[in-house]
Amino acid sequence: MSRMKWSCALALLTIFVAAPAMAADDLSGVNVLGSLGLSQSVQNSCIAVWVPVPHDMVISGTKWYNNDAMTTFPEMLVQSGSPEYPVALPDAFSVAANVTGPSSGWGETEFSNLVGSTSGGLYVIFRVPDGVAATADGAGGGPAIGYTDAASGLSGWLSSDGTEWEPLHPSYGFAVRPILVAGTPGIALKSKGKASGTMEQPGTAPVQPAAVSYSTTIHPASPNPFNPQTTLKYSVRDASQVDLAVFNVRGELVKRLVSERKGPGEYTVVWDGSDRSGAAMSSGVYFARFVAGEVAMTQRLVLLQ
Repeated sequence: MSRMKWSCALALLTIFVAAPAMAADDLSGVNVLGSLGLSQSVQNSCIAVWVPVPHDMVISGTKWYNNDAMTTFPEMLVQSGSPEYPVALPDAFSVAANVTGPSSGWGETEFSNLVGSTSGGLYVIFRVPDGVAATADGAGGGPAIGYTDAASGLSGWLSSDGTEWEPLHPSYGFAVRPILVAGTPGIALKSKGKASGTMEQPGTAPVQPAAVSYSTTIHPASPNPFNPQTTLKYSVRDASQVDLAVFNVRGELVKRLVSERKGPGEYTVVWDGSDRSGAAMSSGVYFARFVAGEVAMTQRLVLLQ
């Protein structure tokens, strides 16, 4: 067995395990290449998997290739977002607790709520237990999820704190399969950044939707790289003071874009590549720092003059 450490800020660990394909329902064609987890786990460390959801279907649970039966994921959550970037963990909705699976095998979990989407998909989030690292494959190796090639798996992200994310390499995908059922009355529907209510029919009492309101997050700047300007979009779940500023690579303030209290909602601001005095900045790497309530996120910007 060979192992490879993926060097990055989150200290990710990739464990190659030469696992055989599993012959079970729709899993028969999944060739699991290894397991992926965090080599440093702290509070709110998690793995988020993007799951496409057809508009007429809902998720009732999920199957995933589990690494270690001796460890437990404290919580499984769902949240709306986009394939380009997950949302902050505090905005996610819990659908299962104390999730376990077999060692080097497929686990299955039923959600406490049926969840649909009006925006094409959702993130299924595995919260990693605090202080438990992924160190090896199989029993005793720690919390990790199998991965396969991009064509067979689902894209996803890893985070040490639930707000800063590192993407899975695009050549690979997580070995995760949603359990999809036809949408029926009373199902909670979620759109990007907000709850959409429920499907109803006369004479039935709809299930209360899993409240997902607006997410406190900053979305990927577009375009990026950019010239002469880029648009930054962000949303706020609860009324809070919002600060959004651009810094250079030395950590020096270039320009403050937002510094005011915002109510729940989605907002847009444009940076035209200038500093506080209005002078054009030179080409290079800059960082947009977004702070709202307890959420703090940083985004890399590339200016090309």
